Amino acid sequence: MAQATKTAPNVGAPRSIGAPLIPPYPLGFTAWLLQRVTALLLVVFLGIHIAALHYFIIGQHITFDRVVERFQSPFFIVVDMGILITAAFHGLNGVRAVLLDLPISPGVQKAAFWLLVVIGVVGVAYGINGLMAFL
Repeated sequence: MAQATKTAPNVGAPRSIGAPLIPPYPLGFTAWLLQRVTALLLVVFLGIHIAALHYFIIGQHITFDRVVERFQSPFFIVVDMGILITAAFHGLNGVRAVLLDLPISPGVQKAAFWLLVVIGVVGVAYGINGLMAFL
């Protein structure tokens, strides 16, 4: 008797030239990868933020006028926007990952996902609006 054999998919096959990198991968992998990327970006942005605010400006008292002066610099705006956007995504994506581990229905998971998207967009827009008030 001949046995039916299953052929394994082309797991180790190289990608064709010009093939997109992200779309063939599932959404879960993309979210996982972006979680790691945003963690690294947070370390970089927070390192710059701490160094710039605590080590480069020595001996100056912190006053509201000095804070406004710092926020009028495009450098500080970019760093703070970077922190805002990466922290929002990283945090909300972490909440989404926890929700996926809970025994809830896919419909509730989908609704929670969209609620987190709305919270993220509104929160980032509100934060950017606050930062732009200094320019």
